Amino acid sequence: MGRPLSEDLRKRIVKKREEGYSEADVSQMLGVSTSSVYRFFRRQRESGDLKPKKMGQPEGSKLDAHKALITGWVEKDRGATLEELTARLAEEVGLQMHHTTVMRALSRWGYSYKKNSLRMGAKPR
Repeated sequence: MGRPLSEDLRKRIVKKREEGYSEADVSQMLGVSTSSVYRFFRRQRESGDLKPKKMGQPEGSKLDAHKALITGWVEKDRGATLEELTARLAEEVGLQMHHTTVMRALSRWGYSYKKNSLRMGAKPR
């Protein structure tokens, strides 16, 4: 993904549009897409803000709010599989997600979730 256009360029786009130039003309003059010209002009009109939005995924996870509950399940039953934990989340909490999401959350919380030869299950690192 590319970088967002500078705030200065966004202001110049809106200024040209306000001067009466068409979206196509502004697009041609400043080397941006017509959809960007439309989007910046509309955003300026609606909110008055031209700053680029934060890129990337938001910090945290849906599971962070349920950390105590999930880690409690893991502590009680160390042999529970990711699929079992995922099913239990769907049943008891109403969260539908892939088992990989649960695995990543457990990893972030300091759990290693690989089965060993004795089938001991999850354990803190």
